[in-house]
Amino acid sequence: MQVIDVMIVEDFPLIRDALSHALDADDRLRVRASVPDGRALLDELVNGSPDIVVMDLHMPGLDGPALIERVHRLHPETKIVVFSASERPGPVLAALRAGASGYLVKRQRIEQVVEGIVAASEGGSVLAPQVAACTVAHSVDQMPGVMLDPMSLRILGYVARGDTDEQIAAELFVSTRTVQNHLARIRSIAGVKRRTELARWAWDNQLV
Repeated sequence: MQVIDVMIVEDFPLIRDALSHALDADDRLRVRASVPDGRALLDELVNGSPDIVVMDLHMPGLDGPALIERVHRLHPETKIVVFSASERPGPVLAALRAGASGYLVKRQRIEQVVEGIVAASEGGSVLAPQVAACTVAHSVDQMPGVMLDPMSLRILGYVARGDTDEQIAAELFVSTRTVQNHLARIRSIAGVKRRTELARWAWDNQLV
């Protein structure tokens, strides 16, 4: 079994050390680096991409959705899981829209955190039970984009910018067919057919 390579980003030393110890104790995981902020993470990523980044959402300097988007752009193959004390729908949705594969909270049991990280590394979308219900309820009235996976949200952003399917595929290192399949699902959720209508829907729902 291939060991999952992990980087941790957490500004509070006690939490950073405890999380690092817990993940290293699991045979499926290996902590490559444990750093205090987003700038330090970007410095570490110069040495290569891990399988997954586990990061706090609120840290000094570069953090939150901006950091998630930066890592996604530079290392699209790396999954990102947020590990935060915040359980409000707004930050959760912002992280998912930015490209996070999951959102775990600090009051979860460490066993749940470990399993969530493993699931995310295997391509799953992970949402802590403490935030799942309120996030979905909030999204029904205000942010229909939560029904979209991170890749679909990124594709929607490029559509709103005016990019073609071929340009989006090149940007995301996927096939044109993959982009078109995501767009078909987005159109079904949005209830529109034309590309201009889809861009308008994205702007109206604050998804881009």
